[in-house]
Amino acid sequence: MDKMPVEIFGMSEWIPVSEIPTAASVRGQEITKKYGTFGVYQFARIEDLDDIGDNLIHEAIGYSGKSTDLVGRTYAARGQKGAHGVARICRQNEWDKDEVFVRYIFTNENDITDLEDYLHSESEEQFGKRFAWTEASAGRSGRYSVAIDSLTDLTFDQLCDVVGRAKDLARQKAMEDIETKLEEL
Repeated sequence: MDKMPVEIFGMSEWIPVSEIPTAASVRGQEITKKYGTFGVYQFARIEDLDDIGDNLIHEAIGYSGKSTDLVGRTYAARGQKGAHGVARICRQNEWDKDEVFVRYIFTNENDITDLEDYLHSESEEQFGKRFAWTEASAGRSGRYSVAIDSLTDLTFDQLCDVVGRAKDLARQKAMEDIETKLEEL
């Protein structure tokens, strides 16, 4: 493992997602008063916490992200309809938010990206992916999960329309794949 590229001021204990405070609450203020609001947050399942321990790089770390407002950013994972990708993964896997945890790793504002990049690249090198729950990503890796999650809010008629459009798109992509394979022969 390469040397840590930034200074880490501290790391919080693991907090159940169901208990993530708002940034303005007394507990939220206590968390950030000691080290600030800048850094990286990591999510994991309760059954993996002992194995992870204090390691910042571990194959069981579900998700790692950066923020200038750690507590405020992760609060979006707490609600049933939470906007954070981890909330979406909890919904789709029917995970109890008392059994999914978050911790905060504090650094300087100018070092947030370097810390996240380091954790992602080390995890990618050691385990083949940036974090275990790749589908929690808001990027390319999470597109399928986002699409499935979006379906839950549609009416029956809208779902029927989506099915028709999906079938048309699947046919189009299948034909493109066949054309590509035939051209390779």
